[in-house]
Amino acid sequence: MKVLFLIQPAHGHMNPSLAIAKELVRRGERTIFFTTPDFRNAVEAIGAGYQPIPEKFSLAHIVKEHGIFMIKDPDKFMKLSLQILQSQKEQAHELLEPLVREEADLIVYDHMCVWAKELLKNLQTPSVAYFSSFAMTEESVIMKQRARIINDEVVMAKLREIFCANDGLNLVMIPKVFQPDHETLGSNFAFVGPQITERPNQPGLDTTLDPDRPIMYISLGSILSNTSFYLTCMEAFADTEWQVIMNVGPGTNIDSLEPTPDNFIIRNFVPQLEVLKQSQVFITHGGMNSTMESLWYEVPPIVIPQSSDQPLVAERIKKLGLGTTLSPSDVSVETLREAVAFAHTEPSIKQNLAQMKKELLAAGGTARAATLLQEYVKSYK
Repeated sequence: MKVLFLIQPAHGHMNPSLAIAKELVRRGERTIFFTTPDFRNAVEAIGAGYQPIPEKFSLAHIVKEHGIFMIKDPDKFMKLSLQILQSQKEQAHELLEPLVREEADLIVYDHMCVWAKELLKNLQTPSVAYFSSFAMTEESVIMKQRARIINDEVVMAKLREIFCANDGLNLVMIPKVFQPDHETLGSNFAFVGPQITERPNQPGLDTTLDPDRPIMYISLGSILSNTSFYLTCMEAFADTEWQVIMNVGPGTNIDSLEPTPDNFIIRNFVPQLEVLKQSQVFITHGGMNSTMESLWYEVPPIVIPQSSDQPLVAERIKKLGLGTTLSPSDVSVETLREAVAFAHTEPSIKQNLAQMKKELLAAGGTARAATLLQEYVKSYK
């Protein structure tokens, strides 16, 4: 069986799909990723094939080309995103020939890959939709909520085209309980949970941690950068009991954060799984991949949503009692300290995290996802 993966070239989207592909490779199946050069090493490290695509087909291209500031202006960001995604759709034909040449048995496509959806219109290959975050269909509660907020049918029509999918099989990288409207979705939606696997190709933390001191991990993900936020965190937790590991992403100049407090380790890249295994709290933007990894290791998240689906992630964390949340506008030295203290000491959060870990294990993970893909292909033969 040959499986092609057409996934948004961003860590939060790629990491779970790499774990699934790795399991398929272990079972003797062939997998090929159509992705940008940034992910070539990660793809080849799991034994998968790599087919390069231009940067213009990446959503991260929006931020790279137009600056981090676009994230901070939701209206501008949405308008520019829609323009670029329309351009991706119109240029998708450039990828058709290499896609057809592979003669794949199955195509797994990211629900946010407009170019992938456009290509599938010209193919008869069986396909599976892949959701790295919440499942979204045109009739889902999530999209209806957005329609009420946006109140512009032209914009909503484009958003449905970008975010929605409902294929014969849909793999969702969260447990069913985390999906707010799971009862409205059909049996073709498989909530397989987070795909946690070791990432041997990533560099380590390159420092020694004190086993007798608690660890706090801070990260806004690999795309966002917010120097003001990082400085507030430094003021809040400098010279405290905490060992603080802060991932400021590739877009931040660490020199701008000097002097570094003695109890802080600041890096442009952090091996997230390695750090979460040892952490007691996690201050995060609430990206779904990061959130699921946090829940997997039963580390209470303090979610400070920045964009995209992160406000809804924060809402679910709060509703399910798995951590706490802060609005970006409410972030201060005092509120950060209060949120961390609550997440770290509240007994109910620890109990809820333990229950959620059972839900994550029951979802099946990589083994179930790989089996579902294999069975889906067999159903076509």
